[in-house]
Amino acid sequence: MNNEYKPKINLRKSVFLIVLAIVLMALVGWFLSRENIYQTLEDVKSANHSLTALAIAIYFLSVLIWAIRWQAALSFINCRTNLGTSYLILCAAIFLNNITPMVRIGGDPFGRVYMLHRLENTSYSSGMASAIGEHTPTPLVIVSFLMAGLFLKFGKGSLHSTRVLIVR
Repeated sequence: MNNEYKPKINLRKSVFLIVLAIVLMALVGWFLSRENIYQTLEDVKSANHSLTALAIAIYFLSVLIWAIRWQAALSFINCRTNLGTSYLILCAAIFLNNITPMVRIGGDPFGRVYMLHRLENTSYSSGMASAIGEHTPTPLVIVSFLMAGLFLKFGKGSLHSTRVLIVR
């Protein structure tokens, strides 16, 4: 008796996926052909490399701060993860968020919760609660940066204008 596994291949589905992949690659190639890649490379070469490195470092620092913030939210649901795991989950969620067309609905909350469930065996509801709870103070932070920027640019009178914008 032969117990060898033989995978079932759906020829119609396989051909469809191959044709879809070819069409998508052709579409990406067409979009890239319309871009001036050589000018982009020249711009990158002529950029101030120390400022570019500083910008990249600040970005990764902001993701680290985000991971620390998420750690605080996770501590309320008694989920103990190390910072490295949280950081890697956030990096993967940011990647998923960038390749899905649904702004911050795709990779960030759902991908993050799924990866947290797979890596730390946390329930989906607890993971989603931590993700939503961690995002709750974000508008307050953005408005405070707006107020600080307006104050630094325009002085004391800009605080009244900002308050009017927020209240209305």
